[in-house]
Amino acid sequence: VSTQSTGKKPAPSPAPTVAELVSSSLLSAHKNKQLCLSAGVPYEIRRGTATIPLAGIDVPFHSRQLLPGVPAFRQLLDPRLDLQTVSSVIDRLVGKYIPNVLAEPFSLSLDFIQRVAQRTQSQNLTTLVSNFSTLSQGEIARTLLIELLAHQFAMPVQWIDTQDVLFAPGSPKRVYRTIEMGPSPTLTNMSKKNPLFSVIWTRILT
Repeated sequence: VSTQSTGKKPAPSPAPTVAELVSSSLLSAHKNKQLCLSAGVPYEIRRGTATIPLAGIDVPFHSRQLLPGVPAFRQLLDPRLDLQTVSSVIDRLVGKYIPNVLAEPFSLSLDFIQRVAQRTQSQNLTTLVSNFSTLSQGEIARTLLIELLAHQFAMPVQWIDTQDVLFAPGSPKRVYRTIEMGPSPTLTNMSKKNPLFSVIWTRILT
């Protein structure tokens, strides 16, 4: 059997999908952990390109793996966000609060609620959409706020889109002063890497 070269290079292998990359990384980490345990040495997760190990934190925050915890968190929020309380702060929420579920300013519009419902698959929001025309603004705001907060720890953070809202030239919500609350300027340092960042005054409250 003879072969003859066509002069063409073989087609490149298709690039792996995100799911394949994640699966491969998890399998590799699991294998390394088992090897460490077998050898009697501690297993330490190393910093990667897009991961930063945090000692003592073993919960996959902002991951859909936590969706089963949403009902419990909703139950915790419900008595603390009563109708009177939420109704009194609607003006502080609409157009100002940017939930990470959508990375858009909070709105009581039907379109906004429908998109949140689609993203979260919340039955409470589906019911809210159905009864939208019969509810007061306070009732709408309360249900929407509770669902956004209940789902925020189990949904990916839309940080890049949030930065566009905060820093993009021409954005109606563009900010020039920021206050970060926490033990370190984590979000401030992340924001400074964005070429759109032009905040002229920043304060860190610890």
